[in-house]
Amino acid sequence: MLQDTNSTVVETDIAESGETFVSGVSSIGKQLTLKQMTHALTVGNAVISNTGDNISITRPVNFHEALNITGVLNISSDVETTTLLIPNTSHPTYPTVLVFTNGLLTAVDQFTLVMKINTNNIMPNGTGNTGFILPLLQDGTYDFYVAWGDGATQHITNWYNNVHYYTSPGIYTLSLVGTVKGWGQAADPVYTGDRLKPIELIDWSDKFQPYVYDNLYNTFFGCGNLVFSVTTPLNLKNVTSIFQMFGFCQSLTNTAFLTNWDVSTITSFAFMFYGCQNFNSPLNAWNLSSCIDIQAMFFGCYHFNQPLNDWDVSQVIVTNNAFAYASDFNQPLDKWDVRNVQYMEAMFSHATSFKQSLAAWKPYSCTSMNLMFEGSNMNTPGNQDNYNALLLSWGSEPRLSNLQPNVPFHAGSSQYSNRPDVLIARQNLVNKGWIITDGGQV
Repeated sequence: MLQDTNSTVVETDIAESGETFVSGVSSIGKQLTLKQMTHALTVGNAVISNTGDNISITRPVNFHEALNITGVLNISSDVETTTLLIPNTSHPTYPTVLVFTNGLLTAVDQFTLVMKINTNNIMPNGTGNTGFILPLLQDGTYDFYVAWGDGATQHITNWYNNVHYYTSPGIYTLSLVGTVKGWGQAADPVYTGDRLKPIELIDWSDKFQPYVYDNLYNTFFGCGNLVFSVTTPLNLKNVTSIFQMFGFCQSLTNTAFLTNWDVSTITSFAFMFYGCQNFNSPLNAWNLSSCIDIQAMFFGCYHFNQPLNDWDVSQVIVTNNAFAYASDFNQPLDKWDVRNVQYMEAMFSHATSFKQSLAAWKPYSCTSMNLMFEGSNMNTPGNQDNYNALLLSWGSEPRLSNLQPNVPFHAGSSQYSNRPDVLIARQNLVNKGWIITDGGQV
């Protein structure tokens, strides 16, 4: 516990039932006014000092520059612990929370989440053009202050007291300070219409934990106008699933924080970027060694075309629709170890640019390749090389005897050459019970 023995503390009375605002600080009941500190206090990695009524909190770089406050600092004497949100006059998006215990300053809390919204982006079942709802989850844990961007602040400790209405529609910057555990845009069907209102995620800290239990389900689902300016990766150390985390985030493009994200604990990436039409961030450095499911991960990512050949997919079981409708994707995947994949249905369906050889793959566990290349052609125009190579590899030993029998395989409009070795290899697969759909021989 910290105490400046040279401080002068003066007790003052205010209205018992009302809420008082002093320099943007909200508190209730009897207060203590800290008038002077003759030397600075150090709390964690922040320095607190004042001269007369001028209070200064200087923070290192990770607290986003210095914070200067002018005014009288008020703390409550009626409760053991008092938490106050202090506005930052030089950087309004980064307020600070000061925690007092028995009248003594014991902690300085940094920001948790900073985001910008536009209340004009309305949808049915939303809060109209003057409201916004924080997408908190019923099973979440909350104890944070929010500065709504219009001068109003609110202390939130539950998932349902999370709606704010502005006096007029417009663009506002929200700052959250404290514990936020649980965040999901599709969590409450009544208010799904507000998910187009977030327009920029400016910053977050490790105190922003959008997952409940170990799941980041629907964290930013449907936030079609949301741009991610944040550069620091979100901490995923307790997360195993990021199902549909960015689904339909159509403004998600080349996003810096994703490039070197530690995803080593994630088992499911299913639908992660589903419908992110403009997404095209480099992800080749990701560690997928724990992953078992990439179903529809890049479904509808029209412009995604980044290398992924260094991924460790050796534990993956499901790849259904992984690149379906990723119409620009054309990167080699020949280094992928797919021996444990059981389902490859529609994996490259309508991935019209994909012209890569999969001859090196060993799909020994796969039981269904139905619609795998439906609406696509793995060959480059004018030749049959990629499909020939696949048939020769899979339809010959040693791979042939290791393949599962009776597998439906859809090669789209890919054609094969009228060569004896290719014809024999294809027939070997048919004799194993494979049901092959393709563009026929040339």
